[in-house]
Amino acid sequence: MKHQLLLVAVALVGAAVGRLTSQQANASGTAQAAAFQANPPRGPRFPGGIRHDKPSTKAKAKAEVKLYQTKNPASENTPKAYLFERAVIDSILSQPGCIGIRIYPAFGNSKSPFDPSLVVVGVARKGKTGLIDQVGTYERKNLTLLKEYIVGQTDDRCPSSCDGTEY
Repeated sequence: MKHQLLLVAVALVGAAVGRLTSQQANASGTAQAAAFQANPPRGPRFPGGIRHDKPSTKAKAKAEVKLYQTKNPASENTPKAYLFERAVIDSILSQPGCIGIRIYPAFGNSKSPFDPSLVVVGVARKGKTGLIDQVGTYERKNLTLLKEYIVGQTDDRCPSSCDGTEY
């Protein structure tokens, strides 16, 4: 179940990366600002994530993935999904204070082909309501040594690494 949820989350973010890579950068800053004012961002539908453990909610999530993929077909710069092995996710989640992960789209190149990938970082609470990415270093308990936070990255993407059984 955990693997399916992680795959769904990574698939959705991977699809978002593809969408970002396939958009043209012709819009001016003024046009972008006007569009932002006309359609201000709304809060998340699933703050902090949601666990789909019922067939009906999993089916709805899968339908949303399919809808996105229909509107954003997979290509070299528009992957369908990405794979992170459990060991990478576990190593990030096991860091001191980590309560979750953030997934960032990334480009390896500034020109096409963009070589998209995903970067995953741990997230910790900051204060009563804030969240902060776990990057840089932290001090281990009972040691005066600083330790680097782990950041994961993958470009293992679908369709190039899928066998047809993907979500």
